[in-house]
Amino acid sequence: MKFLKQAVKKYLRKSKFFKKIIKKLNEVARQEDPSIQKSKAKSTSKNTSNASSGRGKDVIYPLIKEYKYNKRIYNYLLENQDGYSIKKWVIEQMYYSTIGRFPNLDHPQSLNEKMQWMRLHYHDPLMVKCVDKCSFKDYIKEHVGEEYVVPLYGVWENVNDIDFEALPDKFAIKSTWGWGDLQNILVKNKSALDLHKTKSLLSNWLMPWNNYYYQSFEWDSKDIPPRIIAEQLLEPECGEIIDYKFYCYNGICRHFLVCSDRKTKTKYTNYDMNMNCMKLSPNSHVTDQKFEKPPTFSTMLHIAEELAKPFPLVRVDFYDIDGRIYVGELTFSPGGGFNTYYEEWDNRLGSFLMLPEANVAVSETTRICKERL
Repeated sequence: MKFLKQAVKKYLRKSKFFKKIIKKLNEVARQEDPSIQKSKAKSTSKNTSNASSGRGKDVIYPLIKEYKYNKRIYNYLLENQDGYSIKKWVIEQMYYSTIGRFPNLDHPQSLNEKMQWMRLHYHDPLMVKCVDKCSFKDYIKEHVGEEYVVPLYGVWENVNDIDFEALPDKFAIKSTWGWGDLQNILVKNKSALDLHKTKSLLSNWLMPWNNYYYQSFEWDSKDIPPRIIAEQLLEPECGEIIDYKFYCYNGICRHFLVCSDRKTKTKYTNYDMNMNCMKLSPNSHVTDQKFEKPPTFSTMLHIAEELAKPFPLVRVDFYDIDGRIYVGELTFSPGGGFNTYYEEWDNRLGSFLMLPEANVAVSETTRICKERL
């Protein structure tokens, strides 16, 4: 990855626009957290400490360190230089740097390779709707019912239009094109919310290079309108949220992932459909015990396969909140296509996926890129 950063910087260093953007990005980072002016070691230590101690705070902000080095800005500018060849090069280098194997994107076999192939060659507009944190709620409502949708409090294009007074004391606020915890604020006590800091963060999230597409060119995020949404904060009475993630290949669920113990150190446990534990990667949690299905399991499985019908590959995520099921999100490139699966498992999982016909020609992606210049 060090080589990739150096090559990208060298490629763009003559761009005046690039230099202006990086300068502004650094100014934003300093405004958000003055501690980044300190040494890198102290800043990293402080952020790590804040992350571990922040679980019980009234407001949980994303880690500031995400803005200290923002590779999305490089990808944003790089794409405007060339298109397909640049995207393919970045994906190949990230793939090798993360997984340790160089991908064959011309004749993909493994699951990771096939996900990267679809990123370059297969685009479905319905996927955009289902990745958008706001519009995907409509897809869930239309296909399986509104009762499985996390209640929405509001959606805004301008952060100054948000009426924080009208929001409940507890809520979650996020961007429509974000991901994970990096564009997500959990508010457990609204009175503790720093409105100026919050608006600064939200405004930054809406900048074009903060679209998740520029993380690693996941096409389904690119055309999402940048907005901010607020929704119900999910808090089970037991105090712990368990995630259930169902991997569906051509409409059929082949395995699932359970994320537990988030209050301490999250365990990621994979199971096949016979409830046997699978060690897919070095980071997989392993247990000798078969998975005990919660009462909601069969319902989640049915919903997952129902929602997955139109797509070659999708991971359907659920939250079980005291027996109440909510669909968390639909993910079309689980792990970004950079999963550190053992090679044998990567190939085996890849055999489950029948690739669709390519509907994006290389010449077309290059033409679109040139038209933007």
